[in-house]
Amino acid sequence: MDEIYLDANASSPLRAESRAALLAVLDLGPGNASSPHGAGRRLRKALGDARESVAALVGARPAEIVFTSGATESNALAILGTLAATPGALVATRAEHASVVRVAERVAATGGEVRWAGVDRWGRYDAGEVVTLCAGAALVAATMAQSVTGAIEPVVEVGRRPGPTAFHVDAAQAAGRVGVLVREIAATTLSLSGHKIGGPQGIGALYVREGTAWRNPFGEGTQELGRRGGTEAVALAAAFGEAARAVLLDAGGEASRMQGLVGTLRDAVAAMPGAEIVTPAQGALANTLLVAFDGCPGDAVMAALDARGIRVSTGSACASGARLPPEVLLAGGRSREEAARAVRISASWATTAAEIRALVAALPEVLTRVRAARPTS
Repeated sequence: MDEIYLDANASSPLRAESRAALLAVLDLGPGNASSPHGAGRRLRKALGDARESVAALVGARPAEIVFTSGATESNALAILGTLAATPGALVATRAEHASVVRVAERVAATGGEVRWAGVDRWGRYDAGEVVTLCAGAALVAATMAQSVTGAIEPVVEVGRRPGPTAFHVDAAQAAGRVGVLVREIAATTLSLSGHKIGGPQGIGALYVREGTAWRNPFGEGTQELGRRGGTEAVALAAAFGEAARAVLLDAGGEASRMQGLVGTLRDAVAAMPGAEIVTPAQGALANTLLVAFDGCPGDAVMAALDARGIRVSTGSACASGARLPPEVLLAGGRSREEAARAVRISASWATTAAEIRALVAALPEVLTRVRAARPTS
């Protein structure tokens, strides 16, 4: 069988319509979307169409969308840009993506106040605790869906916070898998990533609600309605826009299909000796299953599956290069040894039932070999 790719939370396969849009813009020839001549106008039109599609995905206005290089940049711009305009305390949770944690640590290192909210064993934060910490704070930053365990977070409840505290939502994993409507969750800023929904890598978006006190902390630019400098990557934006259109046209069908596939996988894995499901049964992304097998280091299971052409991961791609257990599991009270057994399986829009069956068939032999290879003490 060909390669089986089940690491969509790291990066989803490129959609055919996204690839076509990318190539179509490249075929327009040279030009710069900021140029006033014909070549520039063609690219500006393609960029505007993409902005409309991405805005529609989250119920925003096109003028509220800033194209970026990805959700990591969007998170940094949202947090630092809000604090630059309105200095004050930052509230964050231990469930955050590394890009948010690093920015929060930078805020703290430069003398800012950071208030951390804890998480439960699934990596889910308590909305009441977060709202309490918001008292007198300038900004709260919270993820909408946990990239490792798949837990869906209570952003709507946090959005009901009293007072003027701004609200940044990292929706990179949530978009395309659950409904994301910026006004429903009362976000003032929100980050998106193109390659999580079947677009290309290297393109993302930052939603900045009209009227929000925000400024680019790295200096104002002339592009992106004056909110970001640098020549726009129009081909990537167009491909992102087509991925957003595909998600909207699908109207939840892909998520429902992935839920069925992952549900079948969950049942099969739960019946295997020494297996623990680390993704909540309710309130989780339809495509995600985090599992741990007794006596099996997660990186060994991943490597054994990889040798069979089955691609899974042990956590966030932004941290896995260090071969560390998922930090969110440690924050949730699990031991380092327990967290190191975790293996994340994440389906995409392209995943098939045959691929899930192949994984289920391969796992018993893989687990037996991994356990047998462990040194005895």
